[in-house]
Amino acid sequence: MPRFPARVGSPIVHSKENIDRFIEMAIKGNPVDKATVPDRVKNAALLAFIWKDDDLAAISAIKKPTENYKNCVFKKAGISERSSTYSRELGYVQTHTEYRRSGLSGEIVHAIIKKNGGRPVFATTENTYMKRILESNGFTKIGSEYLAKDGKGLLSLFVR
Repeated sequence: MPRFPARVGSPIVHSKENIDRFIEMAIKGNPVDKATVPDRVKNAALLAFIWKDDDLAAISAIKKPTENYKNCVFKKAGISERSSTYSRELGYVQTHTEYRRSGLSGEIVHAIIKKNGGRPVFATTENTYMKRILESNGFTKIGSEYLAKDGKGLLSLFVR
């Protein structure tokens, strides 16, 4: 039993205030395009929240990426032909700094993947810890690593 159960559902089941807090945390903790995050969060297939009392401790989403973005990711990984299988992306996995190193990222990924059912999903990361979380949740690394948008790290593509 998780220490702090995740609340997982489509954006319509979450309050506007909770979605606003999700967006704020996603922008603060992820290398994202701040202008597009609100619409992408509101159009996600699933959002997951872990609360510790009134603190938003962790978030995650199953996003519905655009065809262009998805095709670009798979092309950069050198496996363009595989992109048509995946219409969902795991993203915005973030733990509040106060709760890091407590296993919440693993718990929230597990919860949202379970709610996603068997639908194919992909994820990208350069973070070693996140790679382990993905692998422990049934993801497999495919393709080649490629340069991140900021030019500072190498991203790996994972699929499930």
